[in-house]
Amino acid sequence: MRLFLGAMAVLLLAVSPISAFSENEPRLIRATVVEILSEKEQYIPGTQIQNKTQSIRAKADSGEFIVIENDRALLKVGDAFFVNALDVESGETLYTVQEPDRRGALMIVAGLFALVSIIVGRMVGLRALVALGVSFAVIIFWLLPALALGTEPLAAAVGFSALILGLAMAITHGINRTTIAAFLGSMVTIIIAIFLGEFFVSFAQLTGFADDTTTILNLTTGGTLNMHGLLLSAMIIGILGIVDDLAVTQVASVAELHRANSALSRKELYKRAMRIGREHFGAVVNTLFLAYAGAALPLLLLFALSPSSPWMLVNSEIIAIEIVRASVGGVALALVLPIATFLGVVSLSWPGKKEDHDDGERGSHIHGHFH
Repeated sequence: MRLFLGAMAVLLLAVSPISAFSENEPRLIRATVVEILSEKEQYIPGTQIQNKTQSIRAKADSGEFIVIENDRALLKVGDAFFVNALDVESGETLYTVQEPDRRGALMIVAGLFALVSIIVGRMVGLRALVALGVSFAVIIFWLLPALALGTEPLAAAVGFSALILGLAMAITHGINRTTIAAFLGSMVTIIIAIFLGEFFVSFAQLTGFADDTTTILNLTTGGTLNMHGLLLSAMIIGILGIVDDLAVTQVASVAELHRANSALSRKELYKRAMRIGREHFGAVVNTLFLAYAGAALPLLLLFALSPSSPWMLVNSEIIAIEIVRASVGGVALALVLPIATFLGVVSLSWPGKKEDHDDGERGSHIHGHFH
């Protein structure tokens, strides 16, 4: 039933209107390289960097043959790529290379991820993949259009966090008292993180215009996009999964400790579960900061080669955003431990049947690492 509901959710989201992104799309044509007419190296204007360019004869999927100059990724005969076609007033069409067609490679690597997840995680892995699809659909088809239409940032962050966490937990783990406790613990933590993020984004005078992407996005939307809200939403979305992980793990730890020794007092259950959580917390904090560092590695290298002083580099908005993002995320991870553990202990007295904790084949089983 949960798989069916998850699939229906994806279907409903997939057909949702996304008018905010449907206008003024460039006309893209898919083509295949038939012949490399010539290749040459030339300096990029104003630099001492050489760039190799190609003159390509290609066949569009419509059957039309075109000759195009390629100064992007080098292509070879048989490669498929996308062409940006621009009709000019003279009646001619100007063609520029957009991107190689990577969809085949992307489907293979995504399929490998799905296959390994199902082999290792079995039904839990399969449900987690459905939950992942639903979360992705919520972000693409609901959250992004809402932000583009100017939805109030705090309301969007709270509402969509609740929607993503609720759907992901229900599909992956089922609806039971431990899942409810983990959801409540996650949401309390996320709400605290949202207000912390809002405060420090304002306190540090962050505008959200950290790079060329945000500037182009602002120009594309005519200046109507709330960049402050976009920054806050990105900050919260980035920590949802890891907060979910810690909350579910803590609640599951409480349930397992209670099942192993029902004579333990509530206070002792809390203390033992927190000891488990602290070990997990140490690894997760390292994971969080390494993930941020890995994503920003080219940027960090650029700043490392900069002649500016380290303090001025730290003061730059693009670095300041990452410091605030990682710090708020770290606070959220620290807070979710006691909050989720407390709710896990309290949930033992809630009405409801005991959850099965077998090998993961029954729907009420909970683990913390399939998100």
